[in-house]
Amino acid sequence: MKIKSLVSGILIVLGLVFVAPPANSYAADVLADCTIVAVVQNTAVSRVRLTDTGGAFTDKNFAIAAGKENQMLAIFLTALSLEKEVRIAYDDTNDTITRVQVLQ
Repeated sequence: MKIKSLVSGILIVLGLVFVAPPANSYAADVLADCTIVAVVQNTAVSRVRLTDTGGAFTDKNFAIAAGKENQMLAIFLTALSLEKEVRIAYDDTNDTITRVQVLQ
């Protein structure tokens, strides 16, 4: 009887470990290669309008993740001035960009 309850307890714990997502994961991040339509910065929020080169979205507004505004704005403005595409990783639940890189 004790072995049965011990085994079921272990199975429950293992189920929680393998089913529950980590607290700060990038599980919801989606990758997209994009052209930059516009970069907008004001005191409230920094936003970027992008078009996916694969056709998933056109002229869509994205927020920039908190704490990364200055770095990402610099990357977006540089890519825009050089007429380069960017690859973004964004959280599709709230359209917030978490990572960006300039493509060649």
